[in-house]
Amino acid sequence: MLSIVDIRSSFDQSSAWTSYNDPTYGVQIAYPRSWQLEIGQVVDVPGDYLTSIAGIYPIIESNDEDTVAVYVEVGIDNSVQLINIEQYLDDVINSYMSEDSGFEDVKIIERDTTKSTISGEKAYRLVFTYQDDGQERKVFETGAIHKGQPQSYNAEEDLFSKYLSIAEYMAKTLRINK
Repeated sequence: MLSIVDIRSSFDQSSAWTSYNDPTYGVQIAYPRSWQLEIGQVVDVPGDYLTSIAGIYPIIESNDEDTVAVYVEVGIDNSVQLINIEQYLDDVINSYMSEDSGFEDVKIIERDTTKSTISGEKAYRLVFTYQDDGQERKVFETGAIHKGQPQSYNAEEDLFSKYLSIAEYMAKTLRINK
């Protein structure tokens, strides 16, 4: 799922990174020191099944103050039941594609349940696009059934590739300690 080629050529993994530790949920993730960290509900998720632990994003100048062009969200999926990772991914995709999801014109680009782990648990990888107020956005999401911990990377289509290797590295550092 997180097949990261040599991302050191894209950015320096060691010098400009810090980590966020949430003692309540036992979640730890590394992120670039220059990025903004917001703790708690960052994105209003329809159905309120996702508890947002943290949102992390780079400071990018934009004409639209209400839109974050690129962000990484770490949360807990409260709807997870004891199912296998393939069924979990199917449920995640179905939730995004449902009419009441708030996501318009969802197109799945990539889905995989065989190549990644989060804290030793099998994880899924999902890449899709959707429309948000006329702006196409692209999402890289990874999640595991262990306490239902998803992490998603969401960006405007034209910025997605620029920050993807950082989001993938962040996903690789995600740890669940409870």
